[in-house]
Amino acid sequence: MPSRRSPSRERRYELALTQQEVAERANTSHTYISKLERGDHLPELEVLQRIFSVLDEELLIGFELIEDGEEGEREFGAVSDLISA
Repeated sequence: MPSRRSPSRERRYELALTQQEVAERANTSHTYISKLERGDHLPELEVLQRIFSVLDEELLIGFELIEDGEEGEREFGAVSDLISA
């Protein structure tokens, strides 16, 4: 089975942060970060947004209108806007 890339792990490496450091700054557990990076856990948006904030990244959510099987217009927005609404 091919391994999945973890953008959060790659970014964490770029910033020279440990899983424990990310967990502490995102107010979650080391175990949570580990499971997320392995792809063993589907996080809540609010927690994922905190983790991406620690990694100096903005979490976006996208929508695509599909009509008659054709790709349509795409819209993206920051998760932080959805959470605070």
